[in-house]
Amino acid sequence: MANPTAVAQPGSRAGLITALVVFVLLFFIAAIFAVIKSNDEKAQAQRLEQLQRGYDEIVSRMELSAARETIRALREKDPANQRRTLYDILTRDRDELAKTITGAPNAATAEAINSAAGAVAAAAKKLQPLNVAVPAGALTSAISVLADAIVQRNSQVTDATARLMAVNDELKKQIENYQKEIQTHKAAAEAARAEALAAAQKEEKYRQEKDAQIATLEKNLAEAVEKGRQTASELDAQIKTHLAKLDELGKEIKKLKEKIIYLTRPTDLGISILRQPDGKIIQVEKNNVVYINLGQGQRIYRGMTFEVYDKQEGIPRMGDETVLPVGKASIEVTNVGPGSSECRVIRIMAGQQIMEGDIIANLVYDPNIRWSFMIYGDFDIDQNGQATPAEAEILKRLVVEWGGRIVDKVDIDTDFVIMGREPVLPPYTKQEREQEPLKDHEYKKAEAALKAYDDVRNQALDLHIPVLSQNRFLYLIGYYDQAKK
Repeated sequence: MANPTAVAQPGSRAGLITALVVFVLLFFIAAIFAVIKSNDEKAQAQRLEQLQRGYDEIVSRMELSAARETIRALREKDPANQRRTLYDILTRDRDELAKTITGAPNAATAEAINSAAGAVAAAAKKLQPLNVAVPAGALTSAISVLADAIVQRNSQVTDATARLMAVNDELKKQIENYQKEIQTHKAAAEAARAEALAAAQKEEKYRQEKDAQIATLEKNLAEAVEKGRQTASELDAQIKTHLAKLDELGKEIKKLKEKIIYLTRPTDLGISILRQPDGKIIQVEKNNVVYINLGQGQRIYRGMTFEVYDKQEGIPRMGDETVLPVGKASIEVTNVGPGSSECRVIRIMAGQQIMEGDIIANLVYDPNIRWSFMIYGDFDIDQNGQATPAEAEILKRLVVEWGGRIVDKVDIDTDFVIMGREPVLPPYTKQEREQEPLKDHEYKKAEAALKAYDDVRNQALDLHIPVLSQNRFLYLIGYYDQAKK
């Protein structure tokens, strides 16, 4: 069995050595900490001395003495300040003031001052239209002015809000009244709409009834119209047939009448009328003045002309077409009296003398009868070599003014036919007319005019109506020399 004591001794020695080593280590550690603390206290003292010198450079002792009450108030305000240095308190208060101005947690003092100055300048610029003067420099004064302006504007806003609320209340009342009126009108409109709907329904019913009646009437009318149209067509056909028969009968009657006139009318009736005097010269005065036995009430007018013929020879016969019925003189009525008229001599043949008893004649004039004249063609009454339709109108006017009547066709009621110049065919050969259409057209036009001229003359001759040329007619009315003027 082994000895326990011999075993335990080596273990105790090792423990002692270990404990000794630990103790030495702890001692050295403590010595190190002591040196470190001593160095730290020295460093703190040096730091405090440096801070004190910095304080002295920034704030004087007297200023610090004057600010003791403020520092005391700051320490009383926050118990944590009891453990802070003066620098820490002031720095902390400065940072809080900068934060208050800028709103940023880490704002610098310069930044806060610039921000405050910029805010004041911006506020002053905005308040310029409101005539609010913001003082520059002192921030507290500027804040006071801004606060007063805000209070004033707030008061104005309050007043405006009150007035707005009053207006809103009044508007609300008016809206309520309008809504009541709208409701009233709406009720009236609904009633009117209902009434109109009832009337429309009634009208629709009435319209349907009338439409049915109208449809029946239209149907009956259409049937009646169709029946009437058929009847009218039949009557039209009958009328056309009868009219055709009447036209044929009229033509036959006209032919028979013309034949009767032709057979019964004396061939010398027109000649006897042409040789019939209308009056006579009853007095011859000096200065080419004479008086005739025609006056007021006998269709005598100033400007009317007469041809004067010898009382023994009378008016020449009309047998020879080359011999014109020229009298010894021509006279013009200048003044119409009760039983006679004064006339002036407008032409007298050489070697002739107007005597009392000489007869006068104007083919148009008759105190009792209105003779019918057809004046056809173009005339040259001024003897200038050019026949025109306008000069035919002059003759027509004279006939009407002196009591005659103008007709536009030759029939049994026509008394005299006065023919103008006979149309002349252009001297174009057949070859010329074939080669030149204009010449052919001119020739055909003249040919048609000549045919119409001959037809009028032949109709008059067939009915024994006297046909007179222009000059023969002018002499028979005593107007030959007057026409040339």
